[in-house]
Amino acid sequence: MSEDVIRCKLGELEDCIGGIMEKDPPVKNLEIKDPDYEDALIITEGIVVHVPELRLRIRTADFCRYDEAEELYMPDFSMTLVYDEAEEDPGKYLMWSQDSPLIVLFDYFCKRDVSMGYLENLECIVDLELEQ
Repeated sequence: MSEDVIRCKLGELEDCIGGIMEKDPPVKNLEIKDPDYEDALIITEGIVVHVPELRLRIRTADFCRYDEAEELYMPDFSMTLVYDEAEEDPGKYLMWSQDSPLIVLFDYFCKRDVSMGYLENLECIVDLELEQ
């Protein structure tokens, strides 16, 4: 983790990330090719959220499709990617969805009797991956 970390509750995460992005920090965006979509690219926002109690990490990103007229990838929708805490490869996520991080984790744990209230109160560590 970098020195640029912020702690918050999972239920406050969207506001926390929004506040960070308003300041327009020089974050390092990653490009991830999705093997299921040839004309698509996932571009992360340079923010990694650690949820220590669940041993998971979350990244927010944009799902982009190649626009032939513009000759570049254009955002199609926002998404949340979920990772095992130990996974280093950003292309090896456990799941992704178009929902907020809280809703995505609730869906991830849907068959494990995990309540929304429990998830909302979990501590998160928001880590900025800054450009060097």
